[in-house]
Amino acid sequence: MENGDTSTILPALDEHDVMAIETILIRTIRAQDQSNRDRDLIKALNARIATNTRICDSAYASLKVFGFEAPVQPEGSEPVNLWSLVRAVIGNEKYDRAIAVARGAQMPELLSQMGVEEQPQEKAKPQARPPVSIRTAVLEYLRSSPNGATAREVRQHLLSAHGIETHEKTPGMTLYRLLKDEKARREGRRWFYVETDEEPETNAGADLA
Repeated sequence: MENGDTSTILPALDEHDVMAIETILIRTIRAQDQSNRDRDLIKALNARIATNTRICDSAYASLKVFGFEAPVQPEGSEPVNLWSLVRAVIGNEKYDRAIAVARGAQMPELLSQMGVEEQPQEKAKPQARPPVSIRTAVLEYLRSSPNGATAREVRQHLLSAHGIETHEKTPGMTLYRLLKDEKARREGRRWFYVETDEEPETNAGADLA
């Protein structure tokens, strides 16, 4: 900007800069959308809390209809819990059963009355092996492709061989990073693995993108 010139100067970008900026744009849009969803969730939770608070507050008034009312206690003493009076009147069994029904607990006594046998808990399933990282999968594919591969072929390999579905720009960005790390080279639209003295990368500690 010179001598008060207020015109905007746009940067000159190559194709790799454009891909990087597109990635930033995608991440920003996702973050904004998630923030909007979170705000809607918070609003719904606040409304639910207000509703349940009103239910709890009205419960004490409802108990008074049935004659439950805490006696006046001397100053400084602990106030009487109305639910303690309810337990004393209806009995521990019915009181505990109401708690079990409300909280979805599987009380043996309640299940027995309903004619339902208690189901044994399932054993925890072993954790699945973490997926191979995109970077490692791309490196392995280039290493096994003496004729090289295009970004489109890399994307198809990720899906067919590893079940990894990527954004159309992700393979290109990964190949570009490998080029910067001198682990890949490019001839036209085809990419080739670069032999080095380093050990081949493994999935340990590798990022998925």
